Amino acid sequence: MINQELEALYKSNQKGINSLQKKDKNLDSLLLLKVWEEEYNASNKKILFIGKETNGWLGHYVIEVESLLDKYDEFELCKNGRKTTIWQQMYRFNKLVNRAANSNKNFAWTNVSKSPDINGTKLSHERFSALINDFNVLAQEIKILNPDVVIFLCGHAYDSRIRMQFEGNIEFEEVEAEIPVKQLAKLKHPSLPKHTYRTYHPGYLSRSKKLGYLDKIADRVLTD
Repeated sequence: MINQELEALYKSNQKGINSLQKKDKNLDSLLLLKVWEEEYNASNKKILFIGKETNGWLGHYVIEVESLLDKYDEFELCKNGRKTTIWQQMYRFNKLVNRAANSNKNFAWTNVSKSPDINGTKLSHERFSALINDFNVLAQEIKILNPDVVIFLCGHAYDSRIRMQFEGNIEFEEVEAEIPVKQLAKLKHPSLPKHTYRTYHPGYLSRSKKLGYLDKIADRVLTD
């Protein structure tokens, strides 16, 4: 069972969760994920979206794994994604790829950084490094989820933070000759599925009129 494996993973890292609270008093709570298993496993393509960090989460640091999973459950994948561009675009992409899906909760979501600052802002490099030192579970989450598609919606500024969470080198390759790798890249690593991509946050894609990048990814997923 996916959720049982995820919970076991997080509880096996309880020492790191506790340590972070002692080392950094200004961290918000960690983002621990779950899936709606029946719908996720029934997807034509199992998709994992990976954003930057939450813009605030619990507003204080919580160490109990069960409470953190309850928060994810209550958030319910932003309840059909009506609030912000990133959620609107994740739901839109999921609909493009999983045309036969009969549920909106058939994909997974997490972030490159499991925690923001208590005020909802990005951690400094030093604080992020400390976070990863004590709590580095992204590669294991991906192994448990076994997605067909992984999309990093964080922009190239997060490439170093992605690399820090995987053993060995990640290759960032060109998707199309006319699109710079810093705007849209295909990632290659033994821990990642064939269809793994990194592009900008959908808010920026929208402002720069590049939402078509997500359509290009969807086309590749559907035709390859």
